[in-house]
Amino acid sequence: MLLNGLEIVIAAYVVFYLLVSIVIALGERRLRSHPLPETLPYVSVIVCARNEERNIRRCCDHLARLDYPRDRIEIILVDDESEDMTLDIMREYEAHDIMFRILSTVDEPRILHAKQRPLNMGIRESRGEFVLLTDADVAVGPGWVRAHLSAYGGNTGIVGGTTRVDMSSGRLFDRVQCCDLVSKHAVAMGCAGLGFPISLMGNNASFRREAYELVGGITGISRSIVEDMALMNAIVRRTRFRMTWVADRNGVVVTAPETDFGTFITQRLRWVFEMSDLSWTGKVMIGVESLMCTMFVCALAIVWLNPVPLMVSVLAWTAGYVIILWPSPGKEEGDFLSIPATLVFQMVYGVSFAVRRMVRGKRVVWKGRIFEKGA
Repeated sequence: MLLNGLEIVIAAYVVFYLLVSIVIALGERRLRSHPLPETLPYVSVIVCARNEERNIRRCCDHLARLDYPRDRIEIILVDDESEDMTLDIMREYEAHDIMFRILSTVDEPRILHAKQRPLNMGIRESRGEFVLLTDADVAVGPGWVRAHLSAYGGNTGIVGGTTRVDMSSGRLFDRVQCCDLVSKHAVAMGCAGLGFPISLMGNNASFRREAYELVGGITGISRSIVEDMALMNAIVRRTRFRMTWVADRNGVVVTAPETDFGTFITQRLRWVFEMSDLSWTGKVMIGVESLMCTMFVCALAIVWLNPVPLMVSVLAWTAGYVIILWPSPGKEEGDFLSIPATLVFQMVYGVSFAVRRMVRGKRVVWKGRIFEKGA
């Protein structure tokens, strides 16, 4: 009787999981690009970097090739007290291209937290009607700025974009990182399309200056090392503006992969450091995925008695990812082939993440600096 009951619960949940996946996919499909105005707005691109000598040249090379009028754009590179050659490399671009301008946080007051400090400085010194954010380890495409601007409707205040992980190394570890990230962004995109934004990433985001100023800028939001989500929450909750997502493939960027499992876990710990800032929708999405993992484990536990629940769980979990990825502007054919390995990867890093969070739940290391929760 107990076995039959468990089989029914697993069957019912996988049906629910597939329905949730379909709803998210419908949310992704709701997002559309808008035509750009005849007179393009002035935009500012801001890159904050600390000890990024391995990545900053690639980032700047791609920014230099942006397909946008040079008299309508500025690129502000903010060096956050780098201890390597980052600032020297930045100066090369400033010397040879009028689009680039360098700032340094050396004399900036240490009032703000983590990346909030250089980001606040960069935005304060910028002039754009729209501000685009990316990171030093990211490569953008030529149409990146136009793709972001096309996401803005009349009441759009902040926009997120999909990020892929560079898989040129051919490593399985990089492929599963990519599939994992694109699928998470697909969920965030779908929720935004449904009107329930949950997150965005500061390496591919933009906002309208009017919306930013309405919340008092960086100094007007909560003190956080997850500054991108804090800004999104402030704009969505405290202004008339809404959040949406770039539906244009040109808005997809590529970030460098984490080199090893330890740094990957550290990255994920930083992303969820301020879990209290996550919306109820985001917490529900985490719960849905966690329960799917639980159903898989339960099915695995009874596989010697009845293998059908395990087969159904694996097929439903995989199908859910296919459904979510299919409308994403950031998906590629290889991502679908990586889904099975990604599911195994997620279970492994989920356990490792939980253990690390219990041990160091109030402490995270980022860019060589230690941050304590509540400090």
